[in-house]
Amino acid sequence: MWAILSEPGTLEMLTCQAAEITEGNCLAKLGLLDDPTARIFAIEAEGVLVGMEALAHIDWQNKSAVIPCIAITRHGNQYGLSATRALVRHAFDTLGLHRVSYTSIHPDALKRARALGARFEGTEVAAIWKDGKWHNRNRFAFLKEG
Repeated sequence: MWAILSEPGTLEMLTCQAAEITEGNCLAKLGLLDDPTARIFAIEAEGVLVGMEALAHIDWQNKSAVIPCIAITRHGNQYGLSATRALVRHAFDTLGLHRVSYTSIHPDALKRARALGARFEGTEVAAIWKDGKWHNRNRFAFLKEG
């Protein structure tokens, strides 16, 4: 079972072949298909599958999880922001988690984190080798209020 997260945060269950969603993204690369705690979601917009995202490394004792990746096939439409908001609401309201964290090397990561309401927790300098150069990795987290 895969779920589609769509604004304003409703979840619909969808059964499909993993290859239909995972082709070209990070699921297998990050070992999410083998993570028994992982919750993998397809992102639907206007009736079309436009990407995927996941919660992984769910620690039920400490009520925390990690967003290891978000893969969007259509950029510039705020799908990533909307889907991340819905994913975090699902983590807090449905799964009962207290903390959801993620990292990013994207240059606009801090701007996006602020737009999402995530808190900046620090930078790992020259932590990721990609495209022939070192990138800083920024760490962010959402904390459930209350």
